[in-house]
Amino acid sequence: MKKIISLCLITLFPFFLLSGCKKGEDSPAGKLIRYYLEGEPQNLDPQLSNDPSSLLVVRNIFEGLVRLNENGEPRPGVASRWESNSDHTSFTFYLREDARWSDGSPVTADDFVFGIRRSVLPETGCPSFEETVACIKNARAIHDGSANPDSLGVYAADAHTLVIELETPFSDFPSQTAKAPFMPCQEKFFSLCMGKYGLETKYILSNGPFSIREKNGWRHGQYVRLELNENYAGENSPLPSGVLLTVSEPPEDVVGALMSEDASLDASPLPADQLEEAMENGLSVTSFTDTTWGICVNTKTPVFENKKVRQAFFSSINREIALSAIPSGGTATDGILPPQLTLLGEPYRELAGNLNLPYLEPAQTRQLLADGLAELGSGSLPTLTLLCLDDMASKTLANNLVACWKDGLGHYLRIDPVSESELKSRVSSGNYQLAIYPLQAFTETPVDFLEQFSSESALNLWGYSSGEFDSLLQQASNNHDTALDFVQQAEQLLLDDGIFYPLHEENSYYAMGPTVSNILFLPFQNGADFFFAGKTEKRLPSSST
Repeated sequence: MKKIISLCLITLFPFFLLSGCKKGEDSPAGKLIRYYLEGEPQNLDPQLSNDPSSLLVVRNIFEGLVRLNENGEPRPGVASRWESNSDHTSFTFYLREDARWSDGSPVTADDFVFGIRRSVLPETGCPSFEETVACIKNARAIHDGSANPDSLGVYAADAHTLVIELETPFSDFPSQTAKAPFMPCQEKFFSLCMGKYGLETKYILSNGPFSIREKNGWRHGQYVRLELNENYAGENSPLPSGVLLTVSEPPEDVVGALMSEDASLDASPLPADQLEEAMENGLSVTSFTDTTWGICVNTKTPVFENKKVRQAFFSSINREIALSAIPSGGTATDGILPPQLTLLGEPYRELAGNLNLPYLEPAQTRQLLADGLAELGSGSLPTLTLLCLDDMASKTLANNLVACWKDGLGHYLRIDPVSESELKSRVSSGNYQLAIYPLQAFTETPVDFLEQFSSESALNLWGYSSGEFDSLLQQASNNHDTALDFVQQAEQLLLDDGIFYPLHEENSYYAMGPTVSNILFLPFQNGADFFFAGKTEKRLPSSST
């Protein structure tokens, strides 16, 4: 879930909206905001953007049918209002007539039809098709080439009225339209780009509150400079004069850069090991619990091909012993899906509750192991190794697990501490047996998170293949409003099948400098929304909340 760990008030902007600023007062409006971008944007075509840096820029230079507020709730974007039919399978969006592209031309319903259709067409290769636009009527059939693109359930009733029809009921669908694949795309401009749309400033036509400065606005490998889109006419006006997104080596001392008087940095992702220092300096920090660390099992390891062997390992974990040491900032968890995920606008973890974690006495786990080894035609376990991070807390956690397995299974495992980059590389290449590994969410949807365990997923690093799991996932995808039961069963199945055992949660952190307010940080590596970002010359008042 999202937390604001704040010693710096972030609610100042509404005060300025209501009261205004007299001449000579230290107004937060009209300032340049400097933000550290964690990498070079790969593609600013919304229908193809997939990396965190690209998605951050797209969010600020384009505007969809809706915008999301700090609670993830839909608010008017290009659409001033919307309505649905009684079963939430058809939505009608009414577009602002004054909505304009950055060149001054009108944004129309046809622009949304063209953009959404591009996301569905197989030749586009939209990387987030499944978790965004696949819910639209006939989208999957068009995507696999079995239906005509004209049958897509998206059409313009008139220049400012857009209708979107869905395959199944989805009451929270308006929130979905804030995602990049739903952004409008002007067909005429797109055609003139000759395949280079979104790759350079001159090949970008945007409709959001900001646009990329025409001259030297995007210096690859150095920065992206956003300025106000003078043709933007939304429900509100953006507060800053522009945003400088620096693409370079990250500052080693993020807190020091944010506190610097030369204002070299106004906001940035914050390493977990600098959280305490940021708090001590009174910085406003936003955190998202979007990662679950746990034990993953490589089912392609011969001994772990057997379900009973895997179950024996999970059932012999004494959590009181194992979790007596958790890395700094972590919290023990009984769920695989992290708390940040939502279902129909509600926190999934609160709806689903915790998993039924297995635990058996040593005599039972040893018998379960013996049964599994007998099915494999083996009398004993081979030498096995547990991968973990090479830091004291992670190694202590790993040794605690090894102690549990020695007691419960009568078998000693080696540990292999490695860097985070090596950990991810070895798991990705299948060069592991057991690993303490992070699962990070990149969207708010439980089904998207679980997709990495599906049999055909390219993200499946565990060699797991289960028709039952795949069926549950498909049913959850096809029944948005009744997905909870299917998702719960799928999550529990990962534990029961001995695929992933949850240990602790981890947060992602973002910090603002002491003179900065109202940057809307977003979970799942979607970066930040700078629409209401303000900056004063003097440090903002502090608070103990």
